[in-house]
Amino acid sequence: MSGGSQAILDVAIPGGAGAGVSVRLSVVLAVHAETDRLDQNALDLIGKIAAATDEEVRRHLPDLAERIVLRVWDGDDVIPETGEMGISIAAGEIAWIINADDARGTTAIARAQLRPTLFHELHHQVRGWTQHRSAVGDGLLDAVVSEGLATAFERDAASSTPLWGDYPAEVVDWYEEVRALPDDADFMQWMIVHDDGRRWIGYRAGTYIVDRAINTSGMSAAQLATTPTTDILQLADAPQRHSQPAHH
Repeated sequence: MSGGSQAILDVAIPGGAGAGVSVRLSVVLAVHAETDRLDQNALDLIGKIAAATDEEVRRHLPDLAERIVLRVWDGDDVIPETGEMGISIAAGEIAWIINADDARGTTAIARAQLRPTLFHELHHQVRGWTQHRSAVGDGLLDAVVSEGLATAFERDAASSTPLWGDYPAEVVDWYEEVRALPDDADFMQWMIVHDDGRRWIGYRAGTYIVDRAINTSGMSAAQLATTPTTDILQLADAPQRHSQPAHH
């Protein structure tokens, strides 16, 4: 955020019969905790990580909206390996779900996962890829490319190693599979867990597609953030000028 301008962080801790305590801090993201199972230490840590990450991300994505609301809540609908999950809900609004029952503990999960997850979700915000409304189309390939871009950004800009970006040797076949699917193909099957046991097919194929587009264009995932799906696919299909990252 240029000029040192800041948004407000609202940390609300519901307690008792609907009563709550609010703590206001001057930070860059707004966080609303909608659970009584995240203690003050966890909320303070989340706020600090969110503020620092927001500042980092804006150096890569200067077109990010001035104010982003980050809603935080406890739940078990998370990625088992990480104990959390991010969602780009709508323009200017993202969510972070953390499992307070995870044996690793909320502070350990926040320290390990919140920063890369925010990189991923904030890239979606710039692209306009949200649950509420998509600015780049709503077909399966739009999902594949959008998730591939956010995953590559998370990997490259945050120096992260997302499991859903680690594509296998047979990823070319996966790419052809998803390209042949209709726009309304089942999202959960192809993006999360397939009936045949494969996970994150769309994410992994999308990261492969984006890596090819990056290699062809010489542009980063940040620079390609708002590039239409069709253009990304054309770049992916073009002759490659650079070597690709090794994935297994």
